[in-house]
Amino acid sequence: MSASRVDSLSPAPKNSSSPAPSGSAFSALGRLAGPAFFPLALIARVPLGMLTIGSITFVVSTTGSYTAGGIAAALVGVGSAIGSPLAGAISDARGQRGVLLALSLLHVIALALLLFFGFTEGAQFAQSDSTTATPWMTWLSALLAGATCAQVGPMSRSRWVGLTNGRTTQGRELNAALGYESTVDEITFALGPAIVGIVAALITPWMPLVISGIITAILVPAFAMHRTALAAPRREKGQVAAKWTMRQRVGVALASITMVGLGTIFGSTASGTLAFADEHGIASGGGLIYATLGTVSALTALSVVAWPASFPFTSRWLAAAIVLVPASLFLQFADNVVLVVIALACIGLPIGPILVTMFAFGNTVTPQGRLGFVMGLLASGITIGTSIGNSLAGYFADTYGYTASYQIALVAAFVILAAAIGAVLTSRHYSKAQRA
Repeated sequence: MSASRVDSLSPAPKNSSSPAPSGSAFSALGRLAGPAFFPLALIARVPLGMLTIGSITFVVSTTGSYTAGGIAAALVGVGSAIGSPLAGAISDARGQRGVLLALSLLHVIALALLLFFGFTEGAQFAQSDSTTATPWMTWLSALLAGATCAQVGPMSRSRWVGLTNGRTTQGRELNAALGYESTVDEITFALGPAIVGIVAALITPWMPLVISGIITAILVPAFAMHRTALAAPRREKGQVAAKWTMRQRVGVALASITMVGLGTIFGSTASGTLAFADEHGIASGGGLIYATLGTVSALTALSVVAWPASFPFTSRWLAAAIVLVPASLFLQFADNVVLVVIALACIGLPIGPILVTMFAFGNTVTPQGRLGFVMGLLASGITIGTSIGNSLAGYFADTYGYTASYQIALVAAFVILAAAIGAVLTSRHYSKAQRA
C-alpha cells in the first residue's frame, strides 16, 4: 500500500490538488493552513495537558487524600482513552466542526461538575473515614471531563492529511506536519502541568481547572470553525466506511501497541525520575531532569522530514526501536544526575521519530472513511500507556526504589521492538503475497 495514500471519501480540498511551491516543507505548512492556525491549534490543546495534573491537584486539596486524587487522575485518563477514538469516529461521519463544538460545551459542564462535587464531597471525605463519604460523583465528573476534553492533536493531524493530499511533495509535507504536531504535543504536555503548578501555588488549587474551562470555551470553538476543518477527510452523506482488511487490523493493532508502549515509557520515566530526584535530595529538580526526554524527542520528531522517502515506515519503526532498547537499558545503570540526563536524552532520540512514524503509518493502513477514528485511537494509546507507567512506576518506586521504576521503561521498549518486528514481518508477508 502506498505511503502517500490518503484516507478520504470526499473530494480533496481545493488547494491540495495544486503542485507544491518551491521552498522547505515547513514553509509550505504555513501557506497551506494559514498563520493563525498554529497558535490556535497550540493553545487549544493546552487544556488536555492541564487536565490530569489539574484534577489530581484539586481533588487532593479538597479531600486531603492522594489516593482520591490519584483515582480522579486515572479516571481522566480512562475517559480520554474512550472519548478520543469515539470523537474521531463521529468526525469521520459528521465532520469535525459539530463534534468540537459539542465537546467544548460538554467539557465546560464536566469541569463545572468536577469543581462542584470536588468541593461538596471533598469536605465530607476530609472529615470522615466512612465509606459513605467516598467521592463517587467527583470521580464520575473526572471521567466525564476526560471523555469530553477536545482531542485537538488527532484532529489537527487529520486536517494535515487532507491539506497535503494530492500535492507533488505530499510525503515531505505530511512528514513535516506530523513532526510539527509531535513537537507541539510535547510542548503542551510540558506547558500544561507547569501552568497548573504555578497557578495552584500562587492563587488556589481550583483555579487551573477554571482557566482550562475558559480556554476550552473560547479556543476550541475557534479551532472548530477554522477553515482547515473542511480539509479533514470525512465520509459523504450516505457513504459507508470501508471494511477492515486483516492487514489493516494488524497494522493498526501493532501501531496502537507501540503507542501504549511509548506512553508507558513517558509515565514510568516521569515517576521514576521524580523518585530519583527525591532520593538524591533534589526533589524540586525532578521535573526539569525529566524534561530532557521531551525536549530531545520534540527536536528529533522535526528531523523526520529530512529522512528519505525510500526509507519505509516499518523500517524506520524498527530502526528507532532498536536504538530505544539499549538507551532504556543504559537508564537502568544511571546513578547520578549527569548519567540520568544522558540516558533520558538517548531515550528521547528514537521516541520522536517513532511518534511521527506511527501517525504516518496509521494513515497508510487506515480504511477509507476511518482516519479520525484511527488518529484518535493512536493518541489514546499514549494516554493509556502513561496511566499504566505512572501507576506501576509509583508503586515500584515506593516499594523498591527508583531503579525498579526504570525497569518498566525497559520492558516497554522491548514491547515496542516486538511490535516493530511484527510490522516488518507483516509487511514482507503481504508484499510476497502480492507478488505471487
